[in-house]
Amino acid sequence: MIKKTLAIVMCLAMFAPMFAGAQTYDINMLLQVIQQLQAQLAALQNNSIGSVSFDTNLSYGMTNNDVKALQEVLGVTPTSGYFGPLTLAAVKEYQANNGIPNTGFVGPLTRQALNSKYTAPIIAPITTLPVTPKPSTCNGEEGTLVARTTGVATVSTVYKYDTDKNVFAFELEAKNSDINVNRIDVNMTTSSSQLPWKVFNSLDLYIGGELVKSLTVNSSNLIENTYGTDYTARFAGLDYTLTKDSIKQVIVKANLGYPESTEAVTFKLLANGVRGMDCSGLDQYANSSALSGADHAVTPSASSVSAKLEIIANSQNVNKAVQTDANSVSYDVPALYFDVKNGGTETTTIKTIQVDLSGTTNISAVKLYDGSTLLSSKAAASAVNFTNLDFTLPANTQKTLTVKYDLAANTTGTLGVATLDYDETVAVSPSGDDVAESGANVTGPTIYADTKVPTLAFVNSSITITPDSTGTEADAELKFNVTANGGDLYFAKNNHTVLFSNSGYSIASITGSSTLTGFTAASLTVDNTGTGGTGLAATITVNATTGAITGTSISNHGSGYTSVPTVTLTDNREDATLGAVTIGGGAITDIAITDAGTGYQVGQAVTIDFAGCSSTPSVTIATVGDKGEIATFTIADDGTDSCTSATATAPSHPGTLPTFTAVLQSLTSGSAYALTSNAEESASKYIVRNGDTKEFVLNGKVTVLDNGFALFKLTNFKWGISSAAQNNDYDYGLTDFKTNSIYLKAAS
Repeated sequence: MIKKTLAIVMCLAMFAPMFAGAQTYDINMLLQVIQQLQAQLAALQNNSIGSVSFDTNLSYGMTNNDVKALQEVLGVTPTSGYFGPLTLAAVKEYQANNGIPNTGFVGPLTRQALNSKYTAPIIAPITTLPVTPKPSTCNGEEGTLVARTTGVATVSTVYKYDTDKNVFAFELEAKNSDINVNRIDVNMTTSSSQLPWKVFNSLDLYIGGELVKSLTVNSSNLIENTYGTDYTARFAGLDYTLTKDSIKQVIVKANLGYPESTEAVTFKLLANGVRGMDCSGLDQYANSSALSGADHAVTPSASSVSAKLEIIANSQNVNKAVQTDANSVSYDVPALYFDVKNGGTETTTIKTIQVDLSGTTNISAVKLYDGSTLLSSKAAASAVNFTNLDFTLPANTQKTLTVKYDLAANTTGTLGVATLDYDETVAVSPSGDDVAESGANVTGPTIYADTKVPTLAFVNSSITITPDSTGTEADAELKFNVTANGGDLYFAKNNHTVLFSNSGYSIASITGSSTLTGFTAASLTVDNTGTGGTGLAATITVNATTGAITGTSISNHGSGYTSVPTVTLTDNREDATLGAVTIGGGAITDIAITDAGTGYQVGQAVTIDFAGCSSTPSVTIATVGDKGEIATFTIADDGTDSCTSATATAPSHPGTLPTFTAVLQSLTSGSAYALTSNAEESASKYIVRNGDTKEFVLNGKVTVLDNGFALFKLTNFKWGISSAAQNNDYDYGLTDFKTNSIYLKAAS
């Protein structure tokens, strides 16, 4: 943080007599202090840079006021606050001139050199006001220091120029006494020869969120246990007091330059790795054995993930028909949508995007847009390269880009399909490093062009169980409107494709009937009740705070199921084990809890199995702890018969497990349907006149699945621009109907 030192102590000296109980100051002494402060203030005002102090590490790509101050003292212009190539070069030159390894990373060594030159000295006051001693809880007690694992998130990979990355964590507790922690040893091991200072610039130790110690990583500051494979980072002289019975998290944060080695480094807390002194003056250590559960491996990488690029398909890529002009060019026809996402912490700059075309006939130009902003325009080719884009994608940002065509006059027929070739995408980070893209190729929709085209709109759908059937057959109906644009259109009565057969399925979704709380983790498995069902993989989402199941996710829908699979939830909640019921004078007097368990909710029943009792006592949970464990019971009816023994058992689960049902979608096509319309009829076709809108109705028989769902969908719809060719001019995919008509619920 930048500190502008303007010595306000003069004001405190002027008002010192106002403090209650303050001693009487000699006027000459106060005048002397004022003169010294005025001289210091004058010196600061004559310094064009001013007094600054660099308290945090700085690295390439950062933007903040600390970088701006760095630019000021090193003479870098402009002073933009962005750590770019000019600032990097100036830092390296400063380091070389001051005997510091010229990595370009502003770490503890560089900050110390800068602060010694640019931080103004502070004149200690000649007199001091009375200070009330800080109260202490120490009364000579002997304490205990305990180290445990903790729930701090740590990184598994560190990258060049990374700063403040959590690489190791544990927690400390002071028991029975205040303990002044004065030393923490953190062990660092690798499987092969690797010098830690070839990876890390410095390590920072935080206790309770407070920076306690920074350690420059070099051969002098580390204890070498075994050359190249085993070192100890000793944080000594800490003087950090853990108050009695308090618990604090200890976190080691790493700062990197450019790692020259990339072997994994494992951080450990060995036996007696923490030393402190209790109120009795005795040394206390944590722990007597290594805290193995806290071991954490970190892999260095010379690449950068501060900038990222992910290519994602967009749901707007649906088959369509576009109306063209017989006499003029049709501009900006959308041909492909795709998303670009930067999930990193730095800006990603996209330099090149390549789009491949399956055909170029009638496409006069291919354009790349960000919303309404034209990024680039190229002539149509089998591989269209949009180069020199300089399209910036800020950190944690996702945008939709669109590829559009300009079409020649009187364009008809199927256009070439556009596909984003994601392997050919070029992007760079602020430091100029290549950013590896992730994702897959994104293929655009099939586009049919003509001067005459239809517009289709979903109306509704229904399914009804046939009265005289066994309950598994149903009548399905799908209604949609057709509007003719640019001229009369002709629609075949037959030769369409309908999807409704249930002979084979994939799992389309999984739904749950409950969000019972108390889960710590869970998974879903599928038991196929038919044959040939394979491939399903699913997970469920559990709320970390409440333990409630909040959703499901399917990573592989599987295929070939012949009936509805059974989906089973498996959870890892611990069940409580209860001790024996105490019998006294025929009445229940107590229930001993030998294992409180976790995940229970208030009000869950406890079953009592009594031996030789004519009346049944009533027992309910009275309290549940903050981890969901059973704490105590309430005995509402203790029973009065001469019971000799009884056994209490908790429910194996606190309530009923959620149940899940797999929803299947059909994989094959059928042909038993009827297409009717209020449009004009002529032989085997319907006619929709230019500008008119007519309703079409598709009817068919479907088989209702056990879960009450059936699939009925029109997937291809034949139409044409002439009376003679309405059956084979074009196939128009009714993909806009997917969300509206995939599942038709049967009547219960």
